[in-house]
Amino acid sequence: MRRLVHAIASIVVALLLALSLVATPKKTIVVINRSTVVAFFAPVTSAELNADADTNEALADFQLYATKIRKPLDDAGIDFKEIYSKSFQVQRGTEITTFHPAKVDVGYYFVAPGKEPRIEYGVRTDADLLQIAKEYFNQGSVPPRAKRQPIPIFALLGSDRGDSVGIDPILFLDGQEIRAVPNPCAETQPLHDFQNQYLKPGATYPVVFGGVQIGTASVTKLEGDEWRVRVDSDVQIHGLTMALAVGSASLLGRDGSRRIPTAAEQDHVGRAAREILTSKGVPVTLLHRMRLTQVTAMELNHSMKLIASAEVERADKLGIEYSLFFVTDSVSNEKSVIWFQHPTSETDAEAVYLLDHLDAGKNGDRMFVRRVFYENYKYEVYRNRSGRWMKEFASDVFGCL
Repeated sequence: MRRLVHAIASIVVALLLALSLVATPKKTIVVINRSTVVAFFAPVTSAELNADADTNEALADFQLYATKIRKPLDDAGIDFKEIYSKSFQVQRGTEITTFHPAKVDVGYYFVAPGKEPRIEYGVRTDADLLQIAKEYFNQGSVPPRAKRQPIPIFALLGSDRGDSVGIDPILFLDGQEIRAVPNPCAETQPLHDFQNQYLKPGATYPVVFGGVQIGTASVTKLEGDEWRVRVDSDVQIHGLTMALAVGSASLLGRDGSRRIPTAAEQDHVGRAAREILTSKGVPVTLLHRMRLTQVTAMELNHSMKLIASAEVERADKLGIEYSLFFVTDSVSNEKSVIWFQHPTSETDAEAVYLLDHLDAGKNGDRMFVRRVFYENYKYEVYRNRSGRWMKEFASDVFGCL
């Protein structure tokens, strides 16, 4: 009997040892064969991202610029590695060294055979990374982005008081790559060229609502600093009911749906908003001041979703105490928080609202939003990755104030 107990104990110990070995993360090794840039970000959990808006934003920007920099570096003969680890090993020939970030857990490690590494901490834009690569690798041949015929994407914005509709440039689509449009707040030649090419009176674009074309929008005139359009569509663009206009019918989806939510869906969104707010630490006693400012039922990635903006008004009714933007599913009750904020002052408050989406084929739908803050605004694009909506693009700050 004692032998049997010892045998069982030995088996248990062996199994526990095997499980512990499986649970131990392997060292990430980067083998250097030529000029290389390693983008590193400390691993984070979904719970950590949902609890920390700053980390969520930093990760989204990190992944956005990593996507944009990969091809230009490859065209220049430079390897690009994207890793998620608190440390990694670098192998050059037979020599292996371990790199531990000294300042923050996000940055870029530039290395080449026979050369001391250069480390840049923090999230850097693709333009910054191209410039650093050019300096470090002593290359005048790090290429700019290839020039093609880009397709402009516009926001169609209605008025709260009248029937007028404005058209506002968001970005260019260059294949699957996103490019910025000229900043409308800077009087530059590129801005004038853009307006002369795309916003001359009579220019007509398909209206995108629910990912599909529903009518057209034709540029009529410049009124103050806003371009006006005549919309020929069954869609009523007014207030927070906004849409997209696109420069090519090739971007239109074959089918899609966008509608006003049912009463049951509205109730579901309200419950979901209260659950999210309380999970973020909002006192239950403040939830009576919560209001749903925009709720839309729309098909995203071939599944009907509910997209909502919610606000908790300040007690003095002079601003927003909490702001929330999220996507939920009335069937599965899954919730994806895209934006949550507890602003410290009226001028810090931000709110995010849905514009519409474009079908990006096998890469999944792109969701376009408008972020509004203290009389300024900017546009952002999100794409679902592994169940989470991650930011793919952010425009400059527009509004000119």
